[in-house]
Amino acid sequence: MKALLQKINHASTALYIKGQSLANDIEGSDTTEKIGMVVVAVVIVGLLASVMHKAMPGLFQSIIGTAQEKLQATFGSGEYGT
Repeated sequence: MKALLQKINHASTALYIKGQSLANDIEGSDTTEKIGMVVVAVVIVGLLASVMHKAMPGLFQSIIGTAQEKLQATFGSGEYGT
Protein backbone atom coordinates (compact mmCIF):
# COMPACT_ATOMS: atom_id res chain seq x y z
CA MET A 1 0.00 0.00 0.00
CA LYS A 2 2.87 2.34 0.86
CA ALA A 3 4.48 1.71 -2.54
CA LEU A 4 1.22 2.50 -4.30
CA LEU A 5 0.85 5.76 -2.39
CA GLN A 6 4.45 6.67 -3.22
CA LYS A 7 3.80 6.03 -6.94
CA ILE A 8 0.66 8.17 -6.82
CA ASN A 9 2.53 10.91 -4.97
CA HIS A 10 5.41 10.79 -7.46
CA ALA A 11 3.02 10.92 -10.44
CA SER A 12 1.02 13.80 -8.98
CA THR A 13 4.20 15.72 -8.12
CA ALA A 14 5.56 15.22 -11.65
CA LEU A 15 2.24 16.38 -13.11
CA TYR A 16 2.23 19.43 -10.83
CA ILE A 17 5.79 20.35 -11.86
CA LYS A 18 4.91 19.91 -15.53
CA GLY A 19 1.84 22.10 -15.08
CA GLN A 20 3.87 24.78 -13.32
CA SER A 21 6.47 24.80 -16.08
CA LEU A 22 3.72 25.11 -18.69
CA ALA A 23 2.11 27.95 -16.74
CA ASN A 24 5.43 29.78 -16.46
CA ASP A 25 6.30 29.26 -20.12
CA ILE A 26 5.61 32.48 -22.01
CA GLU A 27 6.14 31.07 -25.49
CA GLY A 28 2.96 31.16 -27.50
CA SER A 29 1.67 34.14 -25.56
CA ASP A 30 0.11 35.51 -28.76
CA THR A 31 -2.11 32.46 -28.93
CA THR A 32 -2.94 32.79 -25.26
CA GLU A 33 -3.84 36.44 -25.75
CA LYS A 34 -6.11 35.58 -28.67
CA ILE A 35 -7.85 32.86 -26.67
CA GLY A 36 -8.21 35.32 -23.79
CA MET A 37 -9.74 37.93 -26.10
CA VAL A 38 -12.24 35.38 -27.41
CA VAL A 39 -13.21 34.41 -23.87
CA VAL A 40 -13.64 38.06 -22.89
CA ALA A 41 -15.73 38.71 -26.01
CA VAL A 42 -17.98 35.73 -25.24
CA VAL A 43 -18.45 36.93 -21.67
CA ILE A 44 -19.27 40.47 -22.84
CA VAL A 45 -21.80 39.19 -25.39
CA GLY A 46 -23.35 36.98 -22.72
CA LEU A 47 -23.64 39.90 -20.32
CA LEU A 48 -25.19 42.07 -23.02
CA ALA A 49 -27.69 39.34 -23.86
CA SER A 50 -28.52 39.01 -20.17
CA VAL A 51 -29.05 42.77 -19.81
CA MET A 52 -31.23 42.85 -22.93
CA HIS A 53 -33.24 39.92 -21.63
CA LYS A 54 -33.84 41.76 -18.34
CA ALA A 55 -34.65 45.07 -20.06
CA MET A 56 -36.80 43.61 -22.85
CA PRO A 57 -38.01 40.18 -21.69
CA GLY A 58 -40.12 39.42 -24.78
CA LEU A 59 -37.46 40.35 -27.34
CA PHE A 60 -35.82 36.95 -27.74
CA GLN A 61 -39.17 35.15 -27.80
CA SER A 62 -40.44 37.49 -30.53
CA ILE A 63 -37.24 36.94 -32.55
CA ILE A 64 -37.61 33.17 -32.24
CA GLY A 65 -41.32 33.38 -33.10
CA THR A 66 -40.62 35.45 -36.20
CA ALA A 67 -37.91 33.02 -37.29
CA GLN A 68 -40.27 30.08 -36.81
CA GLU A 69 -42.98 31.80 -38.86
CA LYS A 70 -40.54 32.53 -41.69
CA LEU A 71 -39.25 28.95 -41.66
CA GLN A 72 -42.80 27.64 -41.76
CA ALA A 73 -43.56 29.95 -44.66
CA THR A 74 -40.40 28.85 -46.48
CA PHE A 75 -40.61 25.11 -45.94
CA GLY A 76 -44.32 24.73 -45.26
CA SER A 77 -45.67 21.90 -43.19
CA GLY A 78 -44.23 19.21 -45.46
CA GLU A 79 -41.37 16.95 -44.53
CA TYR A 80 -39.50 19.76 -42.72
CA GLY A 81 -42.46 21.16 -40.77
CA THR A 82 -43.61 20.04 -37.36
